[in-house]
Amino acid sequence: MAIKTQFTVESDHLVATSRGEFTLEDLRLLIDAIAQAARESGRQAVLADLTAVSGAPTTIDRFQIGEWAAHRLAGLRVAAFGNSPFIEPGAFAAVVANNRGATLGVFLDESEAHRWLEADPNSAQDPRQEKERET
Repeated sequence: MAIKTQFTVESDHLVATSRGEFTLEDLRLLIDAIAQAARESGRQAVLADLTAVSGAPTTIDRFQIGEWAAHRLAGLRVAAFGNSPFIEPGAFAAVVANNRGATLGVFLDESEAHRWLEADPNSAQDPRQEKERET
């Protein structure tokens, strides 16, 4: 089953709500669709709800996803959230993407994704670090 996505334009960001079974090709198509929808809507920020996407990408898949996202999502600020094992705690794909110039946050918690997306992108402080200090 292909990953299906519904887009909703909010006042300050785009929301992408996806469902389906993971394949590398489908996730590449999803990333492309998010980039296109964000640009067409004039939104630079995207909240991607991946809670209904199932599957467990391999480490190599995650690396390739990160590389793809870095190129396709350039100039956008994307916060994605979902469930394990599709989303893994280390967010390796985001590390790969961000090391290549993207601005991508990947979370297991929706509220963390919202906080990250709403934070000042020019701030040196990552909201995830703030939470770690509080505990």
